[in-house]
Amino acid sequence: MSYTAIVLDEDSRTLAAEVAGRYGIAPIQWDLKLHHVTLAMGKPGFRIGEERELTVTHAGRVEGRVTAFRVSGAGDSCNKVPHVTIAVAKGAKPVESNQIADWREIPPFTIRGKIEICH
Repeated sequence: MSYTAIVLDEDSRTLAAEVAGRYGIAPIQWDLKLHHVTLAMGKPGFRIGEERELTVTHAGRVEGRVTAFRVSGAGDSCNKVPHVTIAVAKGAKPVESNQIADWREIPPFTIRGKIEICH
């Protein structure tokens, strides 16, 4: 199934990975994601190619399963808490980031991306 997302640019992915490493929220043995912020399932009326600037404000986790950064600037996301999945443990899925309830504030930083349709 396709979905519409803000896909992070390479510089933003690199920066986010560095910050995740600095705070110890991307276990080295986990699968690093840092790809996108989901806006909607399917292809609703978003402007494909539109550039977005997002501010990372918090980090959260489902213990032993998944970690994510909470973002502002994606208020039109279908997710209750807009976020970008950082990493997932073996056997876990990125969608589990939607289950994160405990978000901890971190020093904010900016990431960027473009709206794309993903498969």
